[in-house]
Amino acid sequence: MNWKHFTAGLMISAVLLSGCTAGAPANNNIKNTNHDQQTDGQGGNSSQQPPESGGTGGKFPPSASEGTIDGIDFSIGDLTGDVIRDWGEPENMDYWEGGLYFSYPHIVLFTDARKDSSDQLIDGTIQQMGFREGTELFGAKVGQTFEEIAAVLGDGYTIHSPEDNSHNEFYADTWSIEYEIGSYLLVFSGEEEKGATDAAYYMRK
Repeated sequence: MNWKHFTAGLMISAVLLSGCTAGAPANNNIKNTNHDQQTDGQGGNSSQQPPESGGTGGKFPPSASEGTIDGIDFSIGDLTGDVIRDWGEPENMDYWEGGLYFSYPHIVLFTDARKDSSDQLIDGTIQQMGFREGTELFGAKVGQTFEEIAAVLGDGYTIHSPEDNSHNEFYADTWSIEYEIGSYLLVFSGEEEKGATDAAYYMRK
């Protein structure tokens, strides 16, 4: 992995791992009670699923395949201006992969918004969401191991090694467990294959 990806990855990791408490109200219990849709992941050049995974068969609510996570006010594709109107100014805002990220206590929104030559914000849309340790997503929690997450979310996932993720812009050189949900991905990442996860991402494929 090149130095640009490495240092940028460290920056995003620091943003997600920071336990901010000011700004928008924290919502670390993003829960789902509707398990009607089943999804299956893909294999590829990834590690095999742990044999003890089991679980509920990878079931997610229909809204999860439409860019929405229960308990989050905004969905992928929503306008950044609406986010600022309802949540206020983010604690941190900087460029990442061609757009601005908005860091709030409970979530980091990666967007295609930008600033003009007068440093005025030009409205954009949410492209991806990042979640800190302790956040609950569809019953699984950031901070759990892959085995614990699979016990909640079920089969149909793919485990990616640090080598697989070496060129990923968000969780380079970490382990990850990935679920495909329609046109979207839910990914939990962590430093060790058997250790606790420390971040999660929800994004378009």
